Amino acid sequence: MKNRKKVCVLDSSFFINIGVSQVLKEKCFTTPEVVDELKDSRSKILFEVYLSSSKIVIRSAPEELIKEVMEKAESMGLQISKTDASVVALALLLKKEGYFLKLFSDDFDLMSVAEAFGLECKPVTKKNFRGAARKIRYCPVCGRSFSPGFNKCPVCGVKLRVKLKFFRRKRVD
Repeated sequence: MKNRKKVCVLDSSFFINIGVSQVLKEKCFTTPEVVDELKDSRSKILFEVYLSSSKIVIRSAPEELIKEVMEKAESMGLQISKTDASVVALALLLKKEGYFLKLFSDDFDLMSVAEAFGLECKPVTKKNFRGAARKIRYCPVCGRSFSPGFNKCPVCGVKLRVKLKFFRRKRVD
């Protein structure tokens, strides 16, 4: 039978933005890439507190899963770092293993990609995350939308603008 524990997957923004007093009760997971991103002493200390209390597990995600996440982000017109992709890939791996999880981050692109995979996200400090989004390039003159490869409107010749198009993810239970 699969493990049905509640766990958290943490991006580096969790350690950078949250206070030590706001300790999570669930077991937490993060990737070695996230640990490498922690540069300031405050976030390193918070990480060490979690590590010393056995509240966090450092685990790598498979490269093929990281690649799949990067491709999904690109197809959505979003740019995420390999570190961000490793966090989403780890969350996908844990979900496949049967864990119930929440992914903590303040990176809107990361959360949009994660929600597109059906993962539950929770902002660390930002309250206005409205859900998964796709970047859309559009012409401010004629109103047509174009794929990410276009910089100028082929009809009007005007420089395209970028906006976010929010969509609701389908519930996968």
